[in-house]
Amino acid sequence: MEFLGWFEEPETLYIAMEYLEEGDLSKHIGTSLAQETVRNISKQILEGLQVMHQQGIAHRDLKPAVWSWLPNTSLDNIT
Repeated sequence: MEFLGWFEEPETLYIAMEYLEEGDLSKHIGTSLAQETVRNISKQILEGLQVMHQQGIAHRDLKPAVWSWLPNTSLDNIT
C-alpha cells in the first residue's frame, strides 16, 4: 500500500493512500472469517497503528470503513 500524501485543515489532518480494489473492512461486517484471516487483519491494524504512533500521529477514527486489508501482507510491503 502506498502513502500518497497528506493535507490538513485547522482541526483535521487527511491522509491519502493508494486505492485498493478489495475495499475496506466494512464489507466483511456480519460475515464469518477464518481465524487466520482475523489474525492477519488484526496484525496489520496493530502494525499500522504502531507506525503511526512512532511518527507522533494518533488515529481518532477507528472503524472498519477506514481500514483496508491486504490479504497475506505485512508492513514490509508498505511504502
